[in-house]
Amino acid sequence: MLFNTNDAFVGKSLMEYGEFSQGEVVLLQAVVNPGATVLDVGANIGALTIPLARMVGPQGTVFAYEPQRMCYYVLCANVALNNLSNVICLQNAVGRESGRIDIPELDFSRPNNFGGLELRSEYPDAKGKCSVKLIRLDDTPFDRLDLMKIDVEGMEPEVIMGAKALIQKHRPLIYLECDRGEKVSLLVKLSKALGYEIYFHAPPLFSLNNYLNNPHNEFGPISSINMLCWPAEVPCHLDQQKFQLSQLTPSSAGKVVFKKNPKDKEAIHETINKNVLDSLMTAANYYSDALFEHDRALAFCQIAIKVNPDPWGPYYQAGLIMCRKGNYTAGLPLLDIAEQKNPEDFKIRLNRATVLGGLGQFEEALAEYRKAIELQPTNASAHYYLSCCLLTLGRYQESWEESQWRFKMPKVQQFTCLLPADVPMWDGSASLDGKRLLLFCEQGAGDLIQHIRYAKDLKKLGAHVILECKDHLTKLLEYCEGVDEIMPFGSDDHHLIEGEFDYSCSVMDLQRFFGVRGEEGYIRPTVKSPHNVDTRSFNIGIAWAGNDIHAHDFTRSCHLKLFEVLQLPGVRLYSLQKDKSERIWQSCGAVNLKDGSEGVKLEDHVSTFSDFNDTAAFIQKLDMVITVDTAVGHLAASMGVPTWMALGFYPDPRWLKEKTDTVWYPSMKLFRQPNYTPDWEAVFKNIQEELIAKLDRDHVV
Repeated sequence: MLFNTNDAFVGKSLMEYGEFSQGEVVLLQAVVNPGATVLDVGANIGALTIPLARMVGPQGTVFAYEPQRMCYYVLCANVALNNLSNVICLQNAVGRESGRIDIPELDFSRPNNFGGLELRSEYPDAKGKCSVKLIRLDDTPFDRLDLMKIDVEGMEPEVIMGAKALIQKHRPLIYLECDRGEKVSLLVKLSKALGYEIYFHAPPLFSLNNYLNNPHNEFGPISSINMLCWPAEVPCHLDQQKFQLSQLTPSSAGKVVFKKNPKDKEAIHETINKNVLDSLMTAANYYSDALFEHDRALAFCQIAIKVNPDPWGPYYQAGLIMCRKGNYTAGLPLLDIAEQKNPEDFKIRLNRATVLGGLGQFEEALAEYRKAIELQPTNASAHYYLSCCLLTLGRYQESWEESQWRFKMPKVQQFTCLLPADVPMWDGSASLDGKRLLLFCEQGAGDLIQHIRYAKDLKKLGAHVILECKDHLTKLLEYCEGVDEIMPFGSDDHHLIEGEFDYSCSVMDLQRFFGVRGEEGYIRPTVKSPHNVDTRSFNIGIAWAGNDIHAHDFTRSCHLKLFEVLQLPGVRLYSLQKDKSERIWQSCGAVNLKDGSEGVKLEDHVSTFSDFNDTAAFIQKLDMVITVDTAVGHLAASMGVPTWMALGFYPDPRWLKEKTDTVWYPSMKLFRQPNYTPDWEAVFKNIQEELIAKLDRDHVV
């Protein structure tokens, strides 16, 4: 095979061992039969294309897709050199949509990982851009399809989303790379929705029994991280132990967390002698990310800075660790130093902007987000975080425009990938008269409760509104004004949304079309609660924690013991807490939010609540709800029940900057931590004082 000697992985492996990732080849030999049709999406120079062509034989066909011009030329040359007439090479990028895409052209005269090119990323040292055709596999008719091999450096979800019809028709095996941590959950959800069982496969790049019998391992412990997706209706015949496959079980589906292979303490200390600075940073990452021992991690960063104060990495890592601890004030100066040393680094800019926002310096954060976007103009996360910052400042129109980038983020694509691919998104301008509109919410339960107020606006435009929502919201929302049909989404999140629709629309975009407005009383329970409250008391429902998977759960949930100060004469507290109190917080690791709460006297009927409808029925009997920022707060406020919300030091942008009320719910009152510092005691002292004053005004004894 021909290869570029400057290639750090594929070329280097072919030069040293005469093969590349032979473990992948061995697995594919067990599943690819003569006569098969195979798609090699992301073929690079053909390191797998060539063996795949030999597996399918002269009666089979391999379609090899490679968008990089120089890699494509070498791919064609390798196919010709091996006299493989059963391979069709195509210089195409493959994704969810068809069209064209401008991709970076790397300098192939300099060492690089040419197969690691992310098509949508910016490369400062690239020679320029090259426009290539972007295709959707669903637009290509195949009479037969047995295997899809997909290795496209983070675009794997887009390839699958553009091939859903093809996959459903032919039910091929799918073998894809999944080494981007933020994309793994999306790939799992998408594969499950298409009816596939998942097996993880991590073959090492080095094989002792390599073709050239070279015993020297040039790649160390590096492995490929792949998924083998097997149609659920067909029993898997592979010996999992032989091929080192690890099946994703139903109990772990939807909870996949991808991390680079964590090293144990002994392994870390063994590597220190090899490369001091790299080893110190490896240790810092390990103690902070895996063990939540942030102080020890900081010690490694401090040692690295003493060893060599010039590199920016230790300052950056130390800044992030301080922020994980919740100390943004101490983290910002460290990020400042990292930025001074490396002003063109995107991730430094992005994280520094986030920290500035956490300190209430929103104008400065805006400027930093925009600098980050200058470095990576198509980075969806940067645009979305910019939209959040704009929203905090009440700059709604600008925020709405930037928020559309969220549909390119993996977290949101985990949901949108399940939507019908051929149904256009409603943009607010097309007529809805007589049209079937699928209304969905890609965010949380509270977001849906807040924005369902706009369903009646859609109805006024003539739409037939079909609301997709989780099972625990269906009974509550099925009679909501403006909703014609409910489409339960289920509890597993792993199925495609099917039906006849003219348009789809996210509830989160409805404020953009109909404006921001306060409203209450638009949610009503459809059942009566069997539980009574003491009518002689002032009855308050409380919730101290939201969904534990929320990115900022450690700043918005709090300990139950804080509510003890609300046990005033004439007051009775009732639990509305459904989410568990056991958490894993990045600030401190494992925590139980009920610890130390023995003094809080609660009446608790929550175990009898089966859904939000039951919760709403009980809330209806209360005089007030006091809660952290969670769906319970939205539910109570949407019903018109007086609601006091305790906010963390880095609150959700919808509550704007430093306000004690909100345009969304006229009767809601906001209680904020002072000076953007994590001080829950101050919040609850403020709530206690306000509650005492209210009870005095209302003559509650």
